[in-house]
Amino acid sequence: MRFILTKELGRFARWLRLLGFDAGYFDSDDMKALFVSAFNEGRIIVTKRRGIRGAKSVKVAYIKSDSLKEQFSELRKQVKITIGKNLFTRCADCNKEVFGIHKNSARPLVPEYVFKTQQKFFQCHGCGKIFWKATHWDRAKEFVSEVCR
Repeated sequence: MRFILTKELGRFARWLRLLGFDAGYFDSDDMKALFVSAFNEGRIIVTKRRGIRGAKSVKVAYIKSDSLKEQFSELRKQVKITIGKNLFTRCADCNKEVFGIHKNSARPLVPEYVFKTQQKFFQCHGCGKIFWKATHWDRAKEFVSEVCR
């Protein structure tokens, strides 16, 4: 499932990405361009803007809350999504997929302590950023279990 979030939902877009969803971010006020982008890319618009009206060819999900947990709850009520199956498969920054890389390939790209203490590394297809399973992994899993309650 693919989403495009309007600019007031940037934090939510990052979390959707961390949870494995293809979540584009639209930072313009040009609503015609938003609908064209959503239609062309097969995305559901996620917004807090009540003035945006859906069209037959583009679904719009409206979010009211400022709370991240509530935002997930609201989205789940409007769109059937399964949370927790694809953690950390997308880059939170650029939305591209990440892939596993050999540990030695990560050596020049990560701090020495990280290289010594971590066994698995991942790299973003888009921006090249390197990831590893640190404490944020456990926090994200805990967050997912809270959101899914």
